[in-house]
Amino acid sequence: MNRLYVLYDANCGLCSSVHEWVEQQPQLIPMEFIAANSPRACQLFPALSRLGARPEELIVVDDIGGVYREDRAWIICLFALTEYRGLSFRLGSPTLLPLARKAFSFLSKRRAALSELLGMPSDRQIAARLQQESSISCAPAPNPSRYDAAPPQISSAAELRDGWSN
Repeated sequence: MNRLYVLYDANCGLCSSVHEWVEQQPQLIPMEFIAANSPRACQLFPALSRLGARPEELIVVDDIGGVYREDRAWIICLFALTEYRGLSFRLGSPTLLPLARKAFSFLSKRRAALSELLGMPSDRQIAARLQQESSISCAPAPNPSRYDAAPPQISSAAELRDGWSN
């Protein structure tokens, strides 16, 4: 196994935050995060593209055809991370797997509420906000008279340094 494709809900703040966190971790197996209902997901995995706008679960596909769902998807993501591989083995053990399954199920079913409660915007919410902001122009201030005075001239580095220390 050389690569994992992680199909996640880009409309979910918790999912987007986990995506961001995972990408910052050292990875033993590279992971590519793909919005579950995106054109790229449909292109790569046509059979999985019927997930709808809000997929019910995390799905991970490896480059040799394995598909991991629900708790196994979370565990394989941990397995791919340098510092969390040991935890993946523990959570996948017969003793802890039933508890891990319950914990991941709890998170998955309540992810939208948790996202809102914790103030975690989704990737798509952030993109929409940035698009709105980019439409705002940087027009001159409506009252430029207070900017009419010329800025003081600085002739040397020493004057600049001394000017800032006052």
